[in-house]
Amino acid sequence: MIPGKILTTTGILALKRKRAKQKSLATTEKNRRWSLTHEEKLIGELEKMIKEHLSKSCSINSLAAHVAMSESSLYRFLKKMTGLTPGRFIRDIRLQQAIFLLESQQYRTISEVVYAVGFKDASSFTRLFKKRFGKSPSTYLESTFRRNTRREEPDGGRIVHAFVRKIRSTGV
Repeated sequence: MIPGKILTTTGILALKRKRAKQKSLATTEKNRRWSLTHEEKLIGELEKMIKEHLSKSCSINSLAAHVAMSESSLYRFLKKMTGLTPGRFIRDIRLQQAIFLLESQQYRTISEVVYAVGFKDASSFTRLFKKRFGKSPSTYLESTFRRNTRREEPDGGRIVHAFVRKIRSTGV
């Protein structure tokens, strides 16, 4: 009972409705955090299909068919949800996958990564990579290698890098 108030039947019902509404709002907010919207699910499906067909050419037409849309509907949908055209959406996923492959060092050369993510030539890949991430693939790979080396070395890589700088400065 609420102190100082006499609860009537209507007051009790109103209090129950208020509590039920609060509980419903909390549950709805909790569900909203964990459940994906239809649009998010579609984007996830598109990403999954692109990743599955990375090395093959993945056309906008096949993407549209996969999510049961026309090409123009897919264009409008992706532009609205991501701000990217379907072609740029595919390219961005390929570039993100290239970053993952470079960091994981699954391939020995950058050329192998280029073809693994579906680019036809290394020069266009390098140009697009640099435009998207601000570094060339080789510079990115080198900085990733340095970071990983420093983590593995007990001195953080300072001795090795000082030695390399000394060699470079003496020209040996």
